[in-house]
Amino acid sequence: WSTQGEWFKKGIEAGYLSGDLFYLAHCAVTCTVYNPSLTLPASLEDQKKYLKVIKDTNYADAYDTARMNLQATKNRMGLTDSPLSMNDTVFSEEHCLEQMTRRKYLSGIGMLHIHKAGIFLDNEQYEKGFDSIQQADKYVKSLVSLVVLTPLCFISFFTCSGYLINRKNPPRRILEKRMKKELTKMKKWATYNPTNFLHIQHLMEAEMAGVENRVSVCEDLYEKAIKLANQHEWHADEAYANELAAKFFTRNNHEKA
Repeated sequence: WSTQGEWFKKGIEAGYLSGDLFYLAHCAVTCTVYNPSLTLPASLEDQKKYLKVIKDTNYADAYDTARMNLQATKNRMGLTDSPLSMNDTVFSEEHCLEQMTRRKYLSGIGMLHIHKAGIFLDNEQYEKGFDSIQQADKYVKSLVSLVVLTPLCFISFFTCSGYLINRKNPPRRILEKRMKKELTKMKKWATYNPTNFLHIQHLMEAEMAGVENRVSVCEDLYEKAIKLANQHEWHADEAYANELAAKFFTRNNHEKA
């Protein structure tokens, strides 16, 4: 995914040359937002630049998609009204949802719930996150073939693992079933593209082993996840893997990691 930006830029150029503004707009939406090597400030500035391009095409669906991506980035930087909201002076989740519902932009509604689930996961609000995941599930058919199904897989798995590990009396059977479903997907993706996905597979396997009380294998799996994320420059995933490993060591009273 670190190479995709240049291809989307070519798509934008082709859109201008051909007059295909729909194609141009959706290339601009995804041009930089999924680039793992960008820092949050760099991603934010690029997204702002391309948001102006998208707005000029007058494609409301692409514009709302780009705005949601931008607001999710702002949230991670602490630039929204609260840690659990994408709202600020220029964006309202409620108004965006209202407009997308009016236009029957089902993919966009699903994306909004995925963004909310990600925000809840970041803030360890696992119950709220799982509710948002279930809302996103209602729109999965509208999201088929879209890249957002990848973060949905990631968010779903780690929301369920966090819910199981950190809450009393969680719906264990439901959560473990969802974790196994998402791990099965990730294994298939990792076989096809280990650069993008193998580190996530190992991180999922580490958390699954912890949930199943197979603690003897966890440390090695966390280490594999951290090393691969670093090797392939998935900086945010590397940080998250370190965080989950640290929580595991703390839970299990390891003096050294």
